[in-house]
Amino acid sequence: MTLSMVANLDKTIERQSTAIKILSVVAGSLFIASVAQIRLPLPFTPVPVTGQTFGVLFTAALLGKKWGPASVILYVLEGALGLPFFQGATSGLLVLVGPTAGYIWGFILGAILVSSLTAKGWGETYFKSLAMFTLGLIPIFALGLLWLGHLFGYDKVLAMGFYPFLMGAAYKTVLAATLLTTLKKQN
Repeated sequence: MTLSMVANLDKTIERQSTAIKILSVVAGSLFIASVAQIRLPLPFTPVPVTGQTFGVLFTAALLGKKWGPASVILYVLEGALGLPFFQGATSGLLVLVGPTAGYIWGFILGAILVSSLTAKGWGETYFKSLAMFTLGLIPIFALGLLWLGHLFGYDKVLAMGFYPFLMGAAYKTVLAATLLTTLKKQN
């Protein structure tokens, strides 16, 4: 696969067989699972800094409107069914109701948003990509914070689930935008 094919993976996949579409969705879920293992536990919150948001949003941008969200949904299902795909090689249904559950459910909405914006050309320039990936974080943080607040109290939610993650979110957003636009320029 050439770099130009990767840069336009969403359009390339549409022209492929069902088998290639399925393989692309599975590969995206495996990519998310692999970067989810990049984690930095924080002593004051049950939510670690991970590579999951990068994996989710970047996969959504690469695979496009249909296949990006499908890949994220598959990732969540794989983890729910017991594959050690969530951060720290965790898995199971209990993760989907634990402290990180809101973020995980937010991944699906973030992927839908980013893949929809990609279809509208938001991934074509660096600044549009930055804006797109930043917008993709909103549903992830929103659901994550709502669930954390439900579990631990809304008075603690920003300190536990938002402020500590801003620097990492900024780094992952810049990385995703840089990679995406670099791939697009190879076209």
